[in-house]
Amino acid sequence: MISSNMQMGWIDFSKKERGDVTTILRLLGTPSALDEIGIGTIRDGFSDRLFPGLSTQQTRAKYFVLIPYLFSMVEKQHFIRRGDVGAWIHHQEDALVKTLVENSGSGELGIIGTRNLKQGKPLVRKPSDIYWTGLRAASILRWPALSFEDVCSILYARQQDKKSIHLKAESDEAGSDDTDAANGEQVLFTPITAGYDLSSAASIDLTYPEATYLRERFLDSEGTKNSLMVYLLKHPDAVCDQFEEIDTRPMPRELAAITDLAKDFSGFIYGAHLLYNVIFSDDQDKDMARDFEAWKEEEYHAIDLDSVIGVTGCSASAGAFLHQFDSCLSKGDISSARECIILREKFMKRDRAKLGHPDQYQRIHDHRLNYRYNIGKQIISDIFRGLEGYHGTQTI
Repeated sequence: MISSNMQMGWIDFSKKERGDVTTILRLLGTPSALDEIGIGTIRDGFSDRLFPGLSTQQTRAKYFVLIPYLFSMVEKQHFIRRGDVGAWIHHQEDALVKTLVENSGSGELGIIGTRNLKQGKPLVRKPSDIYWTGLRAASILRWPALSFEDVCSILYARQQDKKSIHLKAESDEAGSDDTDAANGEQVLFTPITAGYDLSSAASIDLTYPEATYLRERFLDSEGTKNSLMVYLLKHPDAVCDQFEEIDTRPMPRELAAITDLAKDFSGFIYGAHLLYNVIFSDDQDKDMARDFEAWKEEEYHAIDLDSVIGVTGCSASAGAFLHQFDSCLSKGDISSARECIILREKFMKRDRAKLGHPDQYQRIHDHRLNYRYNIGKQIISDIFRGLEGYHGTQTI
């Protein structure tokens, strides 16, 4: 059992390593996942609608094809036990880190496990785990109900069936068409072939065929239709630096409505997070205090909170908190708004609440929600660089 008092921190690596981590975080725009006032279900609800299958742990598009490649290699292996299949996949994922780093040059950024490689350690969380939901959403995994373990078990069972059929054929005990039955297997992953030696030539950049494959998967899948991800893949000129800059006017009505609602909520809850930092610092963070005052005077406006609650399916307590906080602001009652935030954190975090402990103050939530936008932007960028013949590959 993990202790509720466990804290996360940084190990003090070299200046270069710290710089590399900072660069990655800046590139991917992955802010803290802390959720002190319990709006995570709302954030994730919008994220799942706008960028289905993506997560803040994902880094580059290449992993969407690397994982199917590894599974396609399983049939050439010979496994004694069922659990050997998954272990083999994980071993290959560890081995790929070195190959990707060696072949990616300046494109090394975003390779999962570069720090583990330097330390001579295996990956703690494998790409197959990080990207599995994405494989489902994009219909790369054609049977979305299947887990990683399910697929490994199916491939192991197929291998055993082929052995059995082979033995029967050698002893003249085979049925009329057992071999054909074994070969009539349902395809687990939408087919794609690497076209190069994965163990020696893989890089983090997509080839033209890989980029074409991924664009088609996202555009054609039921799991991603009507999403902002698909819209931006169809309209690359619509990609902006920040989520709130996206122009929704040319979008289909339903997508524009949910994107605008997500923008409204991002702006609304930003004020709550600013005020949270003011309270946490015991009013000593003057920059946060100024930012909150500016937000209150220039940006705060009533938004359709009932639609936010309906679209995201958040809890009744989260909905009540949003309405209460909005009511306090509309009346200009900042004292009650502060109390609202304090009570909400106590309700969510119990004895782990940070407010009331200014000696522990560090800014959190000092960002606007982007609903995995920067992750999506990176994936889209990778796909279009592949389509444009990045590093001399075939052009459109």
